[in-house]
Amino acid sequence: MSEKQPLGRLEPVDLRDYWLREDTDFTPWMAEPENLKLLGETLGMNLEFLKAESPVGPFRADIVCQDINSDCKVLIENQIEQTDHGHLGQLLTYAAGLEATRIIWVAKKFKEEHRAALDWLNQITDKKFQFFGLEVELWKIGNSPPAPKFNLVAKPNEWSKTVKTQTQADWNERASMFREIWTDLLGYFELHYPKLDRPNTSGFQWIRFPVVNTRCVLSYSPKQKKLSLYLLFKEDSATGWFDFIYPGRDQLEANLAQTFEWQSKDDGTGSALATFDFDHLSQKGKEDVYNQIGDLLTKISDQLTKKSQEFNEKR
Repeated sequence: MSEKQPLGRLEPVDLRDYWLREDTDFTPWMAEPENLKLLGETLGMNLEFLKAESPVGPFRADIVCQDINSDCKVLIENQIEQTDHGHLGQLLTYAAGLEATRIIWVAKKFKEEHRAALDWLNQITDKKFQFFGLEVELWKIGNSPPAPKFNLVAKPNEWSKTVKTQTQADWNERASMFREIWTDLLGYFELHYPKLDRPNTSGFQWIRFPVVNTRCVLSYSPKQKKLSLYLLFKEDSATGWFDFIYPGRDQLEANLAQTFEWQSKDDGTGSALATFDFDHLSQKGKEDVYNQIGDLLTKISDQLTKKSQEFNEKR
């Protein structure tokens, strides 16, 4: 009988050891498709990112999403510390200003009075308004990368039962829709762009293409009827990579024949976004969009490979 490999031990990781700041570290991490997917799975929602740092008068809400299962607008307010009265006030102010009906508060630890406040709000408000509280943790085994875990500490009455009875059929239908979209698009790429690398990761409404030093994510919003291509220069990129790319963004856009919406963070990370009008229910103009994205992905791979060689030579 062969010896079994010893089991590891889960060890907690302090949130501040991974996310130094809420605005430049934690909020951008939360807004990424795969992390919203993890949060949504905990809640029984299918969260689609709409906007980060959304203006509400002179203030800014952390993250605004759409639950594409129910078509509800979702507000996410997050902390990497214990809950406080200030964030409770922000939560209500932003929800009113954005007319959000699902309100999610994520924090390192919930004080009992704040958890009770969410329970009270769920009791006194109309049933279309739903308040959720989640604690976020990080865990690792030995020298493994830290893994996030969300724990639901406050939710509307009967929420679990509602999710079980109402969402499964809808999730199956949506999963089938996205599977058909990605199968069609990738089949087109295989025929017309055979040298293009296949996606190495996929989620519910997004797929990720392998690109050097960069997360390249293609997502689809049925409600907005848009395909969005994100270049995410995040924590798994080489240090200094985005600072190398960003100053030459105008020339990069010229080489790619595509403009992007750029976001630069104080911590030396950032992103670039390009969107394309697309309606999965219509065949009109579909191949034109596929060709635009196929051409762009091919150029991105080529240009960033060259940039990576220049970057490595200067390090």
